[in-house]
Amino acid sequence: HPVQTQTVSYVIQARLEGLASLFMLAVLYTFVKAVQSNTNARYTWWAACMLLAVISCGTKEIVIMTPFLVIIVDWFFLAQGTWASFKQRILFHIVFTLLFLALMTHYMGSHMVGDVIQLKAATGNNRGNILTPQTFDVVLPFQFLISEFKVVVHYLTMFVWPFDISVEYDWKAATSFFQADVIFPLLLLLSLFIGMVVYFFDRTKHAIIFGLLWFFIIMAPRTTIIPSPELVCDYKTYLASAGIMFLLAIVLVYMVNFLATIIRESAWAAQVVAWPLEFLLITAFMLPVGYSAYSRNLVWKSCVGFWQDNVQKAPLKARAHNNLGVALCEAGKIDDAIREYQAAINLDGYYSDPLSNIAVAFSLKGDTDKAIDSLKAAINICPNYPEAYNNLGSLLLQKKCYDDAERALKFAIALRPYYGKAFYNLARLFEEKNDHQQSWTYLKKATKGDLDVPEVFFKLGQMSLRVQKYKEAVQAFETILKKGCTDQQVWFNLANASFMDKDYDYAEKIYQRLARDYPLDGRYAYNLGETYIIKNEHVRAYEMFKKVTQLPQPIPQAFLRVANCLEHMDKVDDAKKYLDGLLAFNAPDDFKKIVRAEIVRIDLQHKVNTQHGSVALGDIKKSMAMLQKKGA
Repeated sequence: HPVQTQTVSYVIQARLEGLASLFMLAVLYTFVKAVQSNTNARYTWWAACMLLAVISCGTKEIVIMTPFLVIIVDWFFLAQGTWASFKQRILFHIVFTLLFLALMTHYMGSHMVGDVIQLKAATGNNRGNILTPQTFDVVLPFQFLISEFKVVVHYLTMFVWPFDISVEYDWKAATSFFQADVIFPLLLLLSLFIGMVVYFFDRTKHAIIFGLLWFFIIMAPRTTIIPSPELVCDYKTYLASAGIMFLLAIVLVYMVNFLATIIRESAWAAQVVAWPLEFLLITAFMLPVGYSAYSRNLVWKSCVGFWQDNVQKAPLKARAHNNLGVALCEAGKIDDAIREYQAAINLDGYYSDPLSNIAVAFSLKGDTDKAIDSLKAAINICPNYPEAYNNLGSLLLQKKCYDDAERALKFAIALRPYYGKAFYNLARLFEEKNDHQQSWTYLKKATKGDLDVPEVFFKLGQMSLRVQKYKEAVQAFETILKKGCTDQQVWFNLANASFMDKDYDYAEKIYQRLARDYPLDGRYAYNLGETYIIKNEHVRAYEMFKKVTQLPQPIPQAFLRVANCLEHMDKVDDAKKYLDGLLAFNAPDDFKKIVRAEIVRIDLQHKVNTQHGSVALGDIKKSMAMLQKKGA
């Protein structure tokens, strides 16, 4: 059904509603099993029922209606509407209801329950969703009750006529009992209640009464005297709609049987007697419902399409315009997003979110000053707005206003101590100020907050290398890999960090794999060669550096390292010959200077090695003169 698929698509509420529904249905199931079981198993089922009831109290407030659902399930299905059977369990119902209400009072707080009973509960408006004539008016219990009459009728009818349903509605709270949209829905609901009372003891109507009672019982906490800043939310019917679906199933079965009987009794019945009429008729009824669900779900294909649908159906709701602006901004339609943000600002002058969001849009267009002004306006409306302070700090950072940016970002963190984005922006700030130690500290805090994403760990790893915290660098890059990122640059940085941390064996394994998988990237083979040198494996190092020099884009330093390996392999003449050969290439002058210097160094070092660690002053002067002569 389109309403139900919409509820499930609303992921957050589907989880919350789903968890509460799971336990409420589990309590009902174990209660039925307890009543129907024999003596040996009955007590187990009773215990399970009570345990599930206790656990359910920790899910969502709507579970407070569970005892009343247990009562109607017992009356209509187990007792079959007979008092003699029902009264056998009356003591259980009394104890269970009192225990449940006591638990819910404990969880919700006696003060809240007292306010509800005394009709003192009140609520303000949500940002971007103004229900009252004035932004800062409160919604009182009686006002909320009379406003919900039309909402309940909407909830009932949308399952029969699932058109113009939406996640956002721009309905307003009633200001008088004598409004048409209060009186007429009330009369319709009273008619339903009177009919339920009249036919309550009529067993032929039990299924209908049960379906309606199920719906009204579950909806009661949300549509009576407990005010909510959200007047209408279709997801609230998630479990309650089972009652309406039950009624629709009864109607469907009746109509299918009625039409099948008429067809079979018609003059041409002999021609259709073998047809699966019930199946065909049910299909004929269900196809339109399936098509309507499919059509409705197309709205969820994209964020922009989804919020455009909401804006069309709730043009006076600031929150819908703001969220459409966010979707458009993410889609790269910045000018369209700005128009939607401006519409939200015009509809609700005290709504800070579109001011903060329009600042982001202005900054994307390069209009930093307008963005800063918008954020300051947002903070003026909502002083405790961490996102606005973070965005303001980021923009001030762009303008190099470091002191003001630092104050804004630290204020964001004071409001939300785990605010990873603010910590990350502080890290950027101190990096720009060349205070790498402070930058590292804030990056570490960002990953411990709510920004433990691979990109931040990558930045933390790089900064750890910069401040020589090599173990922390290894941990950062390993964390990225554990999060499922297998980018070769992450592996390369992990190998480098391990090398700097003197874990040469670990670094060697990573370099080997990278050099094997990416043979044309000389960095991996070169660093593997460096690892072999540090491990005094000069033959293997020579092979790696030689391989690097043969690549289409060799690393210049690799040529010098080839000679260095030959030198350590006691092949000094080969090393000098190799370097002399480099001078014959069409190489840059600066490189040739380095090669000449290396030839002189090797020659001098060889004399030191062959003369028991000493060298004559004349040899040093001769080497220096040779360097000057060759311009090295």
